Formats: sequence, C-alpha cells, structure tokens
Amino acid sequence: MAIQGGATRQFRVEVEGYNLLGIAEVKLPDINFKTMDLEGAGIMGTISQAIFGNVDSLEVEVTFNTISAPAFKLLDISGKLIEFKSEIVGFETTTHGATGQFMRIALRGTTKGLSLGSLKIGDMMKVPFKLEATYLELWMDGEQCYKIDKFNSIFEVAGKALFKKIDDYL
Repeated sequence: MAIQGGATRQFRVEVEGYNLLGIAEVKLPDINFKTMDLEGAGIMGTISQAIFGNVDSLEVEVTFNTISAPAFKLLDISGKLIEFKSEIVGFETTTHGATGQFMRIALRGTTKGLSLGSLKIGDMMKVPFKLEATYLELWMDGEQCYKIDKFNSIFEVAGKALFKKIDDYL
C-alpha cells in the first residue's frame, strides 16, 4: 500500500516495554554508507562509490519536553531493546481514501550523552538524549523493510540478506 501525504498521527517510545512519556520528538538516524573515491585514467573526474553494508554512525536523538525520572532510563540502555512505534496517516493512492500504516523501529546501542536543556519561564526545557545504534530494524505494517546488525554483519532489505553468501564464506 502506498501512502501519500504521510504524517505521524501518534507515537511512543519504549525501553524494554516501558513506555517513556513526555517525549517531544525523535530524530531517527540517517543511514549513510561509507564511500570511497574512484578516480583515474578513463574516468572523467571523481566518483564517490558507496560500500554497501558498511554503515556510518547511526545516531538517534530523543528529545523530552522536560527532565523526568523515567527519561533517565535512556542513560542505561546497554543491551536493552528500544522501540519506536507510530502510526503514519495519509491517503492510499489507489482508492484515494484516508488510511494509516503502523511503523515500528527497534534498536539496540549505547548512550552517547545528554543535554539538561534550558530553563526559561513559560517554555519547555527540551532535553535531548543522543544514542548510538548498533542494531536497527524497521517494519511497516508487520513487514520487515530494513535491518542492520553491525556486530553480527547482518544487512537485510525487505527481508532479504544482501550479503549472506559472502558472510557464510567468511
């Protein structure tokens, strides 16, 4: 199902199943592959070639509206599962009707740091935690779309292991 005009209707963040309330925003990671520059005789200029399966840092930023005791659960995430669950709403392109899709992102990693935000009368504190994901998996309506497991050399797209033959050999 293709959705146009998709927007987040609602979302929640869970650490090992514990719902963290008061989250204002989640900045999901950019997935960028390491690259190498290809240049030389017969090539007009430089080509920046992606090395698929070698992924740069997967930084996630979770911003709370204010400081709260449950927010500090993100300081101790080593080995724990963090899940971002949301509903994306928009229009289904075939029927033109309003619809929704369930999106789930699971990750594991470590905390990189936090900012205690700011104090300003009549304003929210905006307390961001930065996390480094070493495992990331994304599902849409129950179907796996993407999976990266940096420690176990797993790189899957749409449920297909892209480097299985090579990984089995190694």
